Amino acid sequence: MDGNAPDFIKSLKNGAAQQDGQAVAFDIVTEDGEEHSYACTTADLEKLLSWLIGLGLLADKNRADAGIVVDGTAKKIISAVPIKIKQIAAGAGDAPGELVIGFDLGSFDLAFSLPPEAVDSLRRALAKSAPA
Repeated sequence: MDGNAPDFIKSLKNGAAQQDGQAVAFDIVTEDGEEHSYACTTADLEKLLSWLIGLGLLADKNRADAGIVVDGTAKKIISAVPIKIKQIAAGAGDAPGELVIGFDLGSFDLAFSLPPEAVDSLRRALAKSAPA
């Protein structure tokens, strides 16, 4: 492959956690079939995941800035695989009506800032799913 072009990821495999829980290891398979082994401390997982999520948000903004238009309606189906969490925390965000939700995943945390319209949507969904 050209030295300047990135290797695109085809799949991830052979994921494992160290027995002491201090690191994880996994293989990345690139589109050219090459396998690359990596390891990461569990302390760095939060940074890695937050960084990748941030890049995904940047890509979404760039699509919008490039004039790529979606139909503007909310998604009907979320295709993400649910992740079991240990506990949740919520608090006021920086802007009026904003809510920050933090998720304790054990060895690391993730936090998300919800704009007011997402907070309203979350309230409605929670009200519908609350036990009677």
